Amino acid sequence: MLMHRDVFKSDIGYANKILNLLGSGVVGLWPLNEVTGTVAQEITAGRNITYNGPTLQGAAGPAMLMGNAPSFSGSSQSVDFPAGALTALNAAGVFKPDEGGLSAWAKMLDAGHWASATQFVIAQFSADGNNKFTLLKDAANRVSANFVVGGNFTTPNSALSTLAWFQIGMTWSKSLNKMRFYVNGAQIGADSAYTGTWAGSLAAAETHIGSGNGSAYWPGWIDQVVLCNRLITASEMAALAVAA
Repeated sequence: MLMHRDVFKSDIGYANKILNLLGSGVVGLWPLNEVTGTVAQEITAGRNITYNGPTLQGAAGPAMLMGNAPSFSGSSQSVDFPAGALTALNAAGVFKPDEGGLSAWAKMLDAGHWASATQFVIAQFSADGNNKFTLLKDAANRVSANFVVGGNFTTPNSALSTLAWFQIGMTWSKSLNKMRFYVNGAQIGADSAYTGTWAGSLAAAETHIGSGNGSAYWPGWIDQVVLCNRLITASEMAALAVAA
């Protein structure tokens, strides 16, 4: 399938919007707009990652305004972080478990997967089971965020159930003692306290797009994943939820 020039422009247009909005706080921006190959390019510092099986250009991005997006079967398909990308993210001052944010667009494959009482991961940045930030659909069929720091779990969730594209985000700040969860640009619930002390570095077995730690594979599409090393404000998260 050929990539239309205007589709490519829309992918880059949204990526440029992210960069203009979040500036130097962006430490990972993966548009996921490739149509061939196994490399998912990171466009700020070359922290490229690796497609492991999804169908590239599987569907147009959100509202057909953001171009290509890979489709995932829900079984053994993900986008993985090789050693070089993890080394770059784990360098001092890049990924910050005490100050950061994560945003992505996603679309579920079908209603059966929504109702499956099964956990499916959109994106996870993790050192181990006691230290991770995860965006997911949980086993209670809700979209959710898992803030796990030093074994302390905070899991805000939303009853959203839709086969349309949606934006999902999380942000955290130890200095401000808050963790926040967003769906389609709106904060879900009140701020949670930042509790615990993060231990360890991001690990290859635990850090993926479209999967947890080799399980919980996402069934559907994922687009425009961005990782920050500062808090994403409410107004910024609202802007990220606008696909144009």
